[in-house]
Amino acid sequence: MAWISERKLKHDKYKLGVGQHGHLPDAVLVCPDGKQIAVEVELSCKSKQHLDAILKTYATGLVLCIEVK
Repeated sequence: MAWISERKLKHDKYKLGVGQHGHLPDAVLVCPDGKQIAVEVELSCKSKQHLDAILKTYATGLVLCIEVK
């Protein structure tokens, strides 16, 4: 398994020329079979609507090109 931090996700996103807007998970866990699991850590209360919007982003096929070394 591999752990990819938000810092690495942001770096790769900008390197690929993707805009600065949009939500990124706090981390991504990459399983041996290639499955990616988004990790969200909330330190403050968020509204249900805000959390729903974040999760919908993942459910609609958030795809990041991630290279695991």
